[in-house]
Amino acid sequence: MATNKTWAQAVITCDVDLCESPAQQFCNSCQVKLCVECVPKHVDRKLSLSHNIVLFKNRKAQLILTECELHKDERCKIQCQQCQTPICYKCCIGPHKHHNAVDITDLVEIRKEEIRRDVHEIEDEIIPRCKKAYSYFKDDLSRITAEINRDEEEKEMLRNFKKPILKANTLKGDKLCIAGGKLQATLTFSTLASPSTDSPERPIQTYVGRAPRRPLQRRTHFDKLQDDEFMHRLRLDDAQGPNRRRQFQLQKHTQNDDYFSDSD
Repeated sequence: MATNKTWAQAVITCDVDLCESPAQQFCNSCQVKLCVECVPKHVDRKLSLSHNIVLFKNRKAQLILTECELHKDERCKIQCQQCQTPICYKCCIGPHKHHNAVDITDLVEIRKEEIRRDVHEIEDEIIPRCKKAYSYFKDDLSRITAEINRDEEEKEMLRNFKKPILKANTLKGDKLCIAGGKLQATLTFSTLASPSTDSPERPIQTYVGRAPRRPLQRRTHFDKLQDDEFMHRLRLDDAQGPNRRRQFQLQKHTQNDDYFSDSD
């Protein structure tokens, strides 16, 4: 189903004060939109100035000439080059006498021509150079981005490669700690279980415990004397080291074995 569309156009209103009436006239001199009722007001406010009032559809955009500060009935149509300020014709024979001045309209055309040349230079030279530089920078950016991505991939591969090595080293360290603990426990047990070399009676007891048992015989007074002599010599040789003491013990017990054999 077709729908009716209505297009609303913004109403161009008058520029005088707060008037909201539609603008039907236009002052080319002041570049002001005017309604029919406000045209006399606008002219009366600036009675000393000329006003080019036309229909709004015949308006013409042009340079707005400001009112001179020294001569209220004149518009500033000249630019003082020495003071760089707009002046009227009366100012040329007054405070700006003998100053170099140009017509503001001509000055505007000169500025427009300079702007056109700048625009052409920007469009014909600067923009193409910028586009060319941008293409180079874009290629460099793509290349650098690709290199960065490759570096990141290599770093990720290296991290993945290091993970099993670190895990293996961790397991190896744990196993070494466990083995070291077991070895320490074994050494401690061996130290506690082995006979001490500091005691002179431990080797004798060990040897006697391992010697073959013989029938007990009656000990004589001579046997007691030999035992006393044996203990005396054992104490004297204690400072000469465990090897000498053990050799003496073996020699003494060998003599005892021979004695018991002869008694048999």
